Amino acid sequence: HHAEAVDDKATRRFKQELAALPADKLPELIAQLEREMREAAKLLEFEKAARLRDQVKQLQGMIPA
Repeated sequence: HHAEAVDDKATRRFKQELAALPADKLPELIAQLEREMREAAKLLEFEKAARLRDQVKQLQGMIPA
């Protein structure tokens, strides 16, 4: 269960950062997360890649159409 606790902390930090983020920075953040996701997948860190993918989806849902 140790990884779960670390995950929760990362998610909390992500949400805090997100709350402080100007909307015009969202696309930049999405691009950064996608790079990290590809890197994590390359290193076979699939749980991290999946978490990043979920964060990207969450962010994309926040961009005003």
